Amino acid sequence: TAALVAIFAKLGLKNIDVGSGGGRTITDEPREDWTLTAVRQVPNVDVVCDAFNLSTFADGSARRIVARGLIEHLTYKDALDALKEWLRVLHPDGTIDFDFPDVFASLYFFHIGHFSQYKMQRSWYGWQHYGSWSSVKGLSPDGEPDYDAVKDTECFKNPQPHVHRSGWSVPWMKATLKKLKCNYEMRGFSSSFDSPASITDTVWCRIQKRK
Repeated sequence: TAALVAIFAKLGLKNIDVGSGGGRTITDEPREDWTLTAVRQVPNVDVVCDAFNLSTFADGSARRIVARGLIEHLTYKDALDALKEWLRVLHPDGTIDFDFPDVFASLYFFHIGHFSQYKMQRSWYGWQHYGSWSSVKGLSPDGEPDYDAVKDTECFKNPQPHVHRSGWSVPWMKATLKKLKCNYEMRGFSSSFDSPASITDTVWCRIQKRK
């Protein structure tokens, strides 16, 4: 609620966008209300740090933490460490929202014809070249990439930061969150936690500290 947000603001609590890469996950709130982090210094990033090391931030100092398109780029160990770190930084009344591509959902959507083979594969292995194609006219008639057109792009030459290092499903994520002894909700499949369901393999989680 607006009243709760005002209280958080008076307490000096932060909103943290983890692994934003310089882009903004939350676009319907003022930029100055958010602290953007990334693993390397790029434009618009406020704090350079690993997702599993938010030592810049004090315990309980964040009212809201968001991590979009991030956790699948971490190893299972680093993902678990990141979730623990986010909970450390979270205020007792705060929330953490993050998403992950469900590998079973992407396979199902491929099976029923909603996903192409390429779209399923990039959900499993990473979108390491996808960011380049929006600015390169290198798509074949069926929407698949034309590698001759994208082979000289930066994402193609340096895919490492974009590769998926872990694969998640709803049961596996639930088992992971149970280890943290936190309260959680899951919503899929949608573009954000509060968005209506759509044909996507993205699952959103909202977690809170257990009181």
